[in-house]
Amino acid sequence: MNKLNLFTLFFASLFMLTLVSCDKDDDKDLSKTELLTGGEWTGDQIWMLGNNMTETLKNYGVTASQIQLDFKKDGSYTIKSEGEVMQDGAWEFSTGEKEITTDKGTSDENKYEINKLTSSELHLEGLFPIGDGSEMSMEIRLKR
Repeated sequence: MNKLNLFTLFFASLFMLTLVSCDKDDDKDLSKTELLTGGEWTGDQIWMLGNNMTETLKNYGVTASQIQLDFKKDGSYTIKSEGEVMQDGAWEFSTGEKEITTDKGTSDENKYEINKLTSSELHLEGLFPIGDGSEMSMEIRLKR
């Protein structure tokens, strides 16, 4: 009976070690480029001046989910609103990979501060195009 308990304890311990070693969100192994370019980002929330304005802006026809951002490894990007391309061009990291600069050296140059970047979340702060052709300063929180 003692061997059976020891055997059971061994396999239970082995099982627990296996569970503990599994990490679903293992972003430490991915570079910022890999995190950013791993697929299309879709808007989740819009923040302005530290306030979540997602619901308020819906009254003005601006919804977070209508925004899609796609950064490619070749240095190209696309910003879409409801599937329609609002802006596209070239992107690169700047300020020690803490910002993204788009269309550097052109009249369309913009800088977006990276407030958070994981494999499933991207928080960018800066001027973003909105549906009527103008731009608005905000933080867009995107998800994959």
